[in-house]
Amino acid sequence: MPCSPRSGAAAGARLGCAAEQTYTYGSAAAHVAVDPGTGDVEVLDCLVVEDVGRIVNPLTLHGQAVGGMVQGLGGAFLEHLVYDENGQLLTGSLADYLIPAATDFPKIRAIALENYQSPSNPLGVKGAGEGPIIPIGGLMANAVANALASFGAMPNQLPLSPARVWHMGSAKRSIGRSG
Repeated sequence: MPCSPRSGAAAGARLGCAAEQTYTYGSAAAHVAVDPGTGDVEVLDCLVVEDVGRIVNPLTLHGQAVGGMVQGLGGAFLEHLVYDENGQLLTGSLADYLIPAATDFPKIRAIALENYQSPSNPLGVKGAGEGPIIPIGGLMANAVANALASFGAMPNQLPLSPARVWHMGSAKRSIGRSG
């Protein structure tokens, strides 16, 4: 089996071709405020840090990283594909499908590091920009769960629309009133 990006890290190591693979890595953190009465979630601060090997164009890289974060935030809070019982897409146009705007998430930060250059190409570059998309959904679900911990909220579905977040907080309020 020849080495290829589809081999994956474990398979690549077994085949002796791990050095040909390039992996970026990073981390993300967020601070949110949640209004349990309305389900509104405000992103107070969101930070993504990724090691991209070597930065070739800092402005382009920063734009890619921030764009990736906003795309991830859109998926976490706004974008919802709705189908009817026959599998027909009901959110087929931008009139019914929310996408993020620059004003939706004003407090986001991206930091790119050049700690470890890739050994598999002459520039030492790794993937950049797409990394911030990956953790944002889970990050925001965990931030909302933390903010609503006293309500026992456990988000298990995206997007975290105001209605869904409100329901997470209302379940415990309903239980408390019935007893």
